[in-house]
Amino acid sequence: EPLVIGHALNILQFGGDGVLFKFTMWLVLATLTTPLFWVFHGPARIWENQLAFRIERRFRQRLFGMLTSMPMAWHNDHHSGETHDKVEKAAHALAHFSKESYEPLMTFVRAVSSVVVITVLFPQFGWLSVIALVVILVVMRRFDNHLLKNRKIINDRRHNVAQLFFDYVTNIKSIITLRLERLVGRSYSRGLGRIFPPLRKNIYVNEMKWASLSNMIAVVTFVLLFLYVFVRLRSGEAVLIGSLFAFYGYIGRFNSSFYNFAGQW
Repeated sequence: EPLVIGHALNILQFGGDGVLFKFTMWLVLATLTTPLFWVFHGPARIWENQLAFRIERRFRQRLFGMLTSMPMAWHNDHHSGETHDKVEKAAHALAHFSKESYEPLMTFVRAVSSVVVITVLFPQFGWLSVIALVVILVVMRRFDNHLLKNRKIINDRRHNVAQLFFDYVTNIKSIITLRLERLVGRSYSRGLGRIFPPLRKNIYVNEMKWASLSNMIAVVTFVLLFLYVFVRLRSGEAVLIGSLFAFYGYIGRFNSSFYNFAGQW
């Protein structure tokens, strides 16, 4: 789409006979890219969501079969509330991944295709976009390693809280009868409070990650656009508005793939 719109803008800049007709034809072509996209994307998403439900159902059935086949000694060593919480989290995570599995693929395709288009149309800047791709991915991975360490701690403590909640709700009549509401409430509150320290660390690290990503992307955008205009003017060539727009459009797609990757990972 950026390439098509860019070509249409170049036609306007050059002018000449039939400029309105040529511009309209390219504009129609750009408009048709959206329904053409949905011809393929719509049916694929329907099939993907249906498949996600079947995957989740089979996963839950498999886990239920495994739990019922485990010996009593195993169940004595593993609390039912914690087991239930783990099963629910795993099933929801698998269902979400199955429904949104197109996103990592789309992110990868957008990043690679943008680099290819930039390299083909603007060969002087292809190497720079590849270097930016590698550097940003390495930096994001280092942030994600810190986030994943704390995420495991957070999940373990959430499982413990789910275990407490299950115990208290199961024995709610005894708790009310014995007037243990405040004691149980304080115990539950302490369990919830233990989640916050690693969560707070992740909040800070996550914001640092997004701030770093935004600033790196801003620098990459500035450098690529500046070099494009500088090289054109230095060589005495005209800077075509349409070509500049297409270049900026593919830089934008290239940059958006990093935001998608950072959010999905």
